[in-house]
Amino acid sequence: KKSAAFDFQFRYNVRDAIGVKDNKIVSAQNWSKLKSDYNLMHDATYRQYAITFVENHDMQYRSKDEPLDPLKRDTLAANAYMLAMPGTPCVFYKHWLTQKKALKLMISARQQAGITNTSSYEVSKKYSTAYAVTVTGTKGKLICVVGSNSQTFDCPEGFTEILSGKAYRYLLENTALEGWNDVVTRIEAEEDKSDFKPYTATVYVKADFTPVYFYIWDSNNNTQLNGNWPGKRVDNVEACKTTIDGETWYFQSVDIPSADYYFNFIVNQGNNKPQTSDIAHLSSDKYFVTTISGSKLSYTDVTSDHTTGIGSVPVDQLPSVANIYTIDGRMIRKGTEIGKAFSELPKGIYIINGKTVVK
Repeated sequence: KKSAAFDFQFRYNVRDAIGVKDNKIVSAQNWSKLKSDYNLMHDATYRQYAITFVENHDMQYRSKDEPLDPLKRDTLAANAYMLAMPGTPCVFYKHWLTQKKALKLMISARQQAGITNTSSYEVSKKYSTAYAVTVTGTKGKLICVVGSNSQTFDCPEGFTEILSGKAYRYLLENTALEGWNDVVTRIEAEEDKSDFKPYTATVYVKADFTPVYFYIWDSNNNTQLNGNWPGKRVDNVEACKTTIDGETWYFQSVDIPSADYYFNFIVNQGNNKPQTSDIAHLSSDKYFVTTISGSKLSYTDVTSDHTTGIGSVPVDQLPSVANIYTIDGRMIRKGTEIGKAFSELPKGIYIINGKTVVK
């Protein structure tokens, strides 16, 4: 037994508990339906192979002639339950885009308790309006309570409530609390959009073919930025060309007006001609090499190869305490000690005190 499998029945248990079916809210919520022996996750032998999920493209994006089955309410509570349970949870990307802060905190709580794909659990309360389960991780126990009456569940002695929202709560064993406040502070700083400053993101494309068209649409109601398909031809426009290391690159800049704004990109050769797949959710400078093979266009993200060309300053020339921003304008550390914070960050490009710093 080596292959993992999507635990569809786990998802159906969640759907039934929320009371949604065939694209409709069909019944009152009954959270006790989460107590099911009919899924991979519940079985101690098989849960290590269970990929749990509460939503995916099959339920969201079927054709108009097929019944849709998306969750229509309490998606955060559904994710809270999934992220507290054993198995390997898979967050739906649309949920991530719209609820990133809450989901980051849930994922961090899972890590704080040390919950894995083989963790054990015990149902503590099973009612139609409230369901509580205690999961034992390698670092401590985490109680997940979901349901419209989740607040009626009394926090046991030796536990502290660390997260709560509409129809969900997380209670963590006190022995696993160390460092949790620092985690919350870090995530709140990462997702704080109040200090966002508008900027411009540029996409650079090197192509071994002509013509080259850029088709671009954004997150604001899928607004087309270069007109209808196939978009704007750029290989015959001097203003869209630049030279990098002696080679011609085509480029286009897009204004990023808000922290949650992004754009999507397709390189193509014209109407009914070869095209790349969607290059989605862009909000920072990117470099792509595109190639043509027969009737197909492919692309490779080579952004990391071009970061060293950015003028940067040594960390020791920065102030000892400052805010740290990502290249796309998000503040990820607020008033932090630069030396310590920078050592903890992954490799990438950051803005510190108005200077670009490459790690």
